[in-house]
Order: sequence, then C-alpha cells, then structure tokens
Amino acid sequence: MSRRAAWLTAGVLAGVACALIVFVLFKAGGREVAPVTPAPSGSYAMVTATGSRAGTPEPDPTTSAPATSSPTQAPPYSQAGLPVHIYLPTIGVDAAVATYTADDAAAGVDGTTGQPCLVDGVITCVDPPLNDTVYWQQGGANGVGYGDQPGEDSQGNVYLYGHAGVRGTGAVFDNLGQLQPGDTFEVTTTLGILTYQVDEVWNVDKNDYTSDPRIIDQVPGRLLLVTCDHRAGAELVNGGYAANNLVASTHVVVGAAKPLPDDG
Repeated sequence: MSRRAAWLTAGVLAGVACALIVFVLFKAGGREVAPVTPAPSGSYAMVTATGSRAGTPEPDPTTSAPATSSPTQAPPYSQAGLPVHIYLPTIGVDAAVATYTADDAAAGVDGTTGQPCLVDGVITCVDPPLNDTVYWQQGGANGVGYGDQPGEDSQGNVYLYGHAGVRGTGAVFDNLGQLQPGDTFEVTTTLGILTYQVDEVWNVDKNDYTSDPRIIDQVPGRLLLVTCDHRAGAELVNGGYAANNLVASTHVVVGAAKPLPDDG
C-alpha cells in the first residue's frame, strides 16, 4: 500500500496522479451493453468446399471454369496481439505498455471521489501505478467490459491510458493534447508493429466518459488514448485532480503493419 500512499501524495501536491476514468461496466447511456468478444487472433472468413447435391451432375474436369481468386491471409504480424510499446514521435512518447491488472487497481484510487479502483474484485477506475508507462485495458478481465488487443483485425476498441501532470511534470501523456488529426504513431505488440493515425482529440467530463458514444461504441480498428486533462486552464478538483479526461481517437492503418525486428 506504500505505492498507493506515494501516488496519493504526489497527486495532492503536484497534480500528477489522477484516476483517469470511472467505469460504469456494461452500461451506456442508461442501457445495457453486452461485452465485446474480440475475434480470435488470426481468424478470417473460411472458404469451405461443398460437394454437389444428390442428382446433380459432377462438373466436367475438362471444361474450363472461370478463374477465382483465393482469399489472402493477412500476415501474422498484422494480427491482434498483446501491446508492449508505443511510439508517438510528434509528442515525444517512446514508452512501454503494460496490462492494467487487478493488483494495479487495488493500489489505486479515484482522486475525484476518493473511491478505490478495485471493488469486490471488479476494476472500477484506472489509476496507472507508473508515471512513465502506458496501460492497456483488458476486456473481460475483472469485470471490465471492453478492451481489445491492437491489430489490423481487431473487432472492438483498444484503450490505452497514461498519466498527465501539470507544468511539464514528465508524465507519459503530458503532451497528448498536442496531437493533431493525421498524426501517425506505432504500437508494438508481441506479434508485430502496427501504425495508427489520429482522427480526433477532445476532452470529456469524467462523469460523461462512459456515455460518450465516441468512447463506448465499439469500432473495428479503433484505438483510444486517454489521460487526465491538465492543460493550461483545465478544471481541477480536490487539490489538483483533473475534472476531465483528454481523449484521442485513432484508427489502425490497414496494410502498414511490420514484422518485429530480427534480434538475430
């Protein structure tokens, strides 16, 4: 619990630590939302050979048939995999990505409400334990409804979180608000290196985070970068915690994936 105490102290004194969002799991705008089940890694439409029905003449093998194209299997390095690194050169981010776990949540707290981030084994908010690391939200774990692995075949949203602080404190997403539509960046997974492009950057009240359709609507290939809004003039509460989240919506660039470097 010492890590939690240290982060709480940092949050109050310097405005660095802040719980990023509060999940209202499986809820969206007051309606029930089923959790998204991502397609299995490497799953694609299957081509099956169907035999002729009884009484149907077999085709004459000597007769020329129209040429048909075979489906192209996407390379393995483009498929959904566990994220391990992110590189956003336009805002100076070159950081490790870790999975946000129940242990991380148990050590965290929502700075705007004072509530713990783990309640009865369910992750209720995100308070990253490290200032220089980005955290991936894993759907289906500890009550979390959403969170696909990044990949060109991802069927739902990917969520990546990181801290931001005031006055250039050195947190990983300090400069997230400087991203511009069209900026590109790379996410490395255990399978390959993916390219994403920024579509939109906006801020949202933390109370409205789980009802914003741009955040909760599940879109294939979408990746969201989320932090606290500590930009100049941003609203702060409880001695330095951000009242709003800053969100960048991005999409995967299909066909731009690269294999991992050959360490040999």
